[in-house]
Amino acid sequence: MKRSLAYILSACALVVLSASCARTVSSYNYADAKRYLEAWMSQNHPGVTMRPDGLYILDETDGSGEVVGNKDYVFLTYTIRSISGAIEKTTDPEIMKQLGTFEKASYYGNHVWKLSDNQQLAGVELALRDMKIGSTRQVVIPRWLLTNNRHDSLNDYLDDTKGASSDYIYELKVSDATDSLDRWQIDTIDRYIAANYEKSQIKKKSRGFRYIRLSE
Repeated sequence: MKRSLAYILSACALVVLSASCARTVSSYNYADAKRYLEAWMSQNHPGVTMRPDGLYILDETDGSGEVVGNKDYVFLTYTIRSISGAIEKTTDPEIMKQLGTFEKASYYGNHVWKLSDNQQLAGVELALRDMKIGSTRQVVIPRWLLTNNRHDSLNDYLDDTKGASSDYIYELKVSDATDSLDRWQIDTIDRYIAANYEKSQIKKKSRGFRYIRLSE
């Protein structure tokens, strides 16, 4: 009887333990990941502190243009690395050549990222909004900020389980920003025309179309 009672108590203890573990998993947040990243930063980048928004700026150069601010679109080149150094994505052809994945048919110039309407990861948007056109930035973006969700505080991001499973280093170079891609394309065409043709030669039509009349 005593042995049976001991088995029953042991089984109950296992049930309680299992229930406790289940509750721990369901209430998971990024607090442990934050402590790990803080330890990694102290070892690899001592002296670099976390910004209030959760980003770590490792290096940056100032640009001469206006701040990206609330612009809807940003034109940039980039390299994304894990904190272990592995390259995940890049627009740099020289890096692609080193990796043996360079292809002549691929495009390695500026890419266009939409920032408005939460179309970009929260941490990436935070990193870009206060950059100037022409500037570069190397920034550690914690995994809890690699989400399309938006929150008002760092603690809310830490409680959000929709982020990534790893932290990443983004190397960003901003070349331009705009609220309208159509307007940007028209302005680009006009700048090209102004640099290469006489203004009197150019005829304009609707929707930004331009043409040159060579003969009647």
